[in-house]
Amino acid sequence: MSRLDEHGKWRKLWFVLGNTSLRYYRDTEAEESDDLDGEIDLTSCVSVSDCDVEKNYGFQIQTKRAVFTLSVMTSRIRRNWVKLLKQAIQNNTQ
Repeated sequence: MSRLDEHGKWRKLWFVLGNTSLRYYRDTEAEESDDLDGEIDLTSCVSVSDCDVEKNYGFQIQTKRAVFTLSVMTSRIRRNWVKLLKQAIQNNTQ
């Protein structure tokens, strides 16, 4: 999956969904060595929604502090990520 960074450039990253966060790493090797690139706190998430991007199929995660724009290769993958993220958020608000 790719993330639109603060400079407007797409960065391909490795994402791992946990109970309360979506962590991202440079690649699978970085995950194995626990070299975290960043983390999205799902406990402060406001919404997850599809969005139009110039690269493949986009969606946004809006937290109380920031908006994260992500892109995946197919609409099916996007649908799966949005569904899983919404479930994770719902689990954290109960």
